[in-house]
Amino acid sequence: MIYRNSELARNIDWTPHRNQGAGEIVRQFLAGESDLLELASARTSAVRVLTRFLENSAGSPLMVERARSGELLVRAGLLDEALLVTGRTATVLAGYLDEELVLMQDRFDMTVRQHIAW
Repeated sequence: MIYRNSELARNIDWTPHRNQGAGEIVRQFLAGESDLLELASARTSAVRVLTRFLENSAGSPLMVERARSGELLVRAGLLDEALLVTGRTATVLAGYLDEELVLMQDRFDMTVRQHIAW
């Protein structure tokens, strides 16, 4: 799941992600996810959340942080914009960030769950 500007993120200890290109990897991932949800004709809050975050953070560097429990936090520069990424979505995104193999089935399952859940 992806939560925009969630208070839940304040209760988690975060460590900066070690991948220097993490911000751009996340930006591309989120843009792709937004496109997939739109292609699926998902008229859910997921599309609005992703679109709003991407529009508001355009031109700002994205900082990516990771929790020991696997969640990811994406902050847009000095703006008051952040996404908390949890569950299967965080696992799949972490695979991209860590340059690990990401199975298409895992990516598909993640997108389908977001489409249904949101």
